[in-house]
Amino acid sequence: MPTSPAADRLEQLSHRLDELIREIRLAPPSQQRHDSHVAQAEAIAGEIRTVFRGAAPTVNTPLRQDGNRAWW
Repeated sequence: MPTSPAADRLEQLSHRLDELIREIRLAPPSQQRHDSHVAQAEAIAGEIRTVFRGAAPTVNTPLRQDGNRAWW
């Protein structure tokens, strides 16, 4: 079977999501746990997005530049 870095990364993230779901099912509810679970889910979602879109730019780059002028 051909290898795919994207598929490999998604498989790893799928495992992390499975672990999070298991933790949510087994852990007694609390606000602190809820906040932690939300943070973990957001981190996993961000990493999934990165697989498809690449890393987010670190600066707000203009759409077009012409000499000293720039358009966003």
